[in-house]
Amino acid sequence: CVIDISKNGLRIVVDDQNCVQGIAYFKSDIFTEFILNEDVVTFRIPLSIFTECLNAFGAGVSTVMKMTYDGYGEPLKVMLEKNGIVAKCLIKTQNPDIVLDFDFNPANVAAKVIMKPWMLKETFHELDHSSPTVGFRVDRFSLSVITEGDMGKIKTKFPHYSEQIERLECKHDVEFTYRLNLVKRMTSPLDICSKLSLRIDHRGILSTQFMVEHNENNHIFLEFFTSIVLLFSVHLISLYRKKKISLWINAAIYLDYDKFGGFFILSIKVRIY
Repeated sequence: CVIDISKNGLRIVVDDQNCVQGIAYFKSDIFTEFILNEDVVTFRIPLSIFTECLNAFGAGVSTVMKMTYDGYGEPLKVMLEKNGIVAKCLIKTQNPDIVLDFDFNPANVAAKVIMKPWMLKETFHELDHSSPTVGFRVDRFSLSVITEGDMGKIKTKFPHYSEQIERLECKHDVEFTYRLNLVKRMTSPLDICSKLSLRIDHRGILSTQFMVEHNENNHIFLEFFTSIVLLFSVHLISLYRKKKISLWINAAIYLDYDKFGGFFILSIKVRIY
């Protein structure tokens, strides 16, 4: 992960295969003490090691934490304290790579939904795992979440007048598809947030922001950017040893917005008659 510190606060950025990016924002005023001697400090550390350090006293345990970074090439010092017991960790830092930029422009948003998380949380937990993708459709009247797998096509619709939706804006009907395993990574922040914003731009990039309550005056924000899946199918008919073969090829292209490449998942169905 990349840790980016400025006068506004601390930002933690994680991306996976250039298809999804998660960002956690911590404003400077949520910290008891926040000292920064440079304009901006940026470095990379292993996320797994950082997580282990934060959970030194167990996951979900409330502790006091102090982080110190002395500059280029120096390790990140993490100190945790609970009931007089202190744990200290040193994490090796690296130069950050170029942070993936999805170039999400709020001016080009085609659809925006601000809603409460309760019913969407239930929908995410019950998504059909046999479906490789999940679709989001937004029109002037509703938000729909769509999967298609062994259980058939399942659509969950949230009407604009429901208590769950606070605001729905849609310039035109929008429907895009995303990898299910990437979207499922939003389940944890969905479980703890009090409100969320779902935006889709004209290219299909999905921006999902989660507001997590810290206290009455401050909040923590988590944001995910997810790239789309392009689906297409090819139907071929040929003759082989006087037998007619009907062949369907279904393919999904998962876009890589950093390298402008992609990779394919192919499923082939063959019928001989």
